Amino acid sequence: MSMRISEEDLEPPMYDQPVSKEMKERLGNLLKKYRQMNDNQKDEFQKMVVEAMKNAVNKSLPTKMLVPLWIANHTPCFVLVLFAASAMGFILVALVRKIYGHQGNKEEEDEDEDEDESSDEDEEEEQEKEKEPEKEKEPEKEKEPEKEKEPEKEKDQEKEKEQEKEKKQEKEKEQEKKDEQAKKREQQKEEDRKNEEREKEKEQAEKEKEEERKKEKEQAEKQEQAKRHEPEKDKEKKNLEEQKKEKEQAEKELQAKKDEQKNAKKQKKGKEQKREPLWQVDDKFS
Repeated sequence: MSMRISEEDLEPPMYDQPVSKEMKERLGNLLKKYRQMNDNQKDEFQKMVVEAMKNAVNKSLPTKMLVPLWIANHTPCFVLVLFAASAMGFILVALVRKIYGHQGNKEEEDEDEDEDESSDEDEEEEQEKEKEPEKEKEPEKEKEPEKEKEPEKEKDQEKEKEQEKEKKQEKEKEQEKKDEQAKKREQQKEEDRKNEEREKEKEQAEKEKEEERKKEKEQAEKQEQAKRHEPEKDKEKKNLEEQKKEKEQAEKELQAKKDEQKNAKKQKKGKEQKREPLWQVDDKFS
């Protein structure tokens, strides 16, 4: 937070001239930085400023150098004094109070604390004195006849009983409402369950009907296909029968030919056996 001090800063404002705008802006920036500090940083900063001021006085620096040093290392106290005063005398008074006025302020604070403690003790004594007559009056109030309080108690009891009755009635009404609502809910649940069962039965009946329709449709298609294939089957049967007949006829003819051939062979053999051989004829005539 410290700032460099140039030769121009060492020139303080004149007694008969106000603080310049540049000086005010500089002090404003320093004030912003100071406000951003935490408590510990502020304490350290103030101690540093005090030490700097003491060193400046011990070294017998010229009076005009105290002002720029204070500007460079300012605190809120000094800022308020500078903005309030435009003369060097006010600034010097503030510096002296800051440097040498701590011990005096502490003594004054201790005296103020002692006075506050004594005044607090006096006030406590006065309050105790005021409370004493009130305590004396309390027993007199307790001695009043209890008969006056009895009707009030009876009224209070009656009111309490009436309130209890009203509360019971309200609770009973609320319970009845709850019971009715519970019954309605149960009835609604039962109705919903029945409706669901009906819907399921309807769906099942529709499915069964649909399956029957499909079966009937498939059966009808099969019958139509069978009807379409019947003429073809009849033709095939006829063809097979004709082929069978032709085959049987051919086999019969073949068998007849074979039989004729056999018979021809047999007849031929019989004729050959009846005819005598030539050598036998020659033997007869010899």
